[in-house]
Amino acid sequence: RQKIETLPGDLFSNMPALKEIKLVGNLIEVLSKDTFASILPRLTTFKIHDNPIKCGCSIHWITSIDRSRWRGPWYTGECKSPQELEGKELKDLNNSYFQHCRE
Repeated sequence: RQKIETLPGDLFSNMPALKEIKLVGNLIEVLSKDTFASILPRLTTFKIHDNPIKCGCSIHWITSIDRSRWRGPWYTGECKSPQELEGKELKDLNNSYFQHCRE
């Protein structure tokens, strides 16, 4: 089975009614702001676990969106790297992990 590695920045741009994204068990390393920032706040389900997600400075944008609903089994995903964030849930990332990053 072919696994997804990258997602185009405009992938979800023409899908205003999209409520669920399930990209479990792929090879996605980067969650780009262009791809996800506009759609994440309105999703009811966002499952992206079992991907080697890099939680470096490029994912700092995720701390600026409302993730208060990211509870329970409907929102899953964790960092694979850097080592100090390995296993950290995306919903639990906050600005303190990105103090070294430049805007």
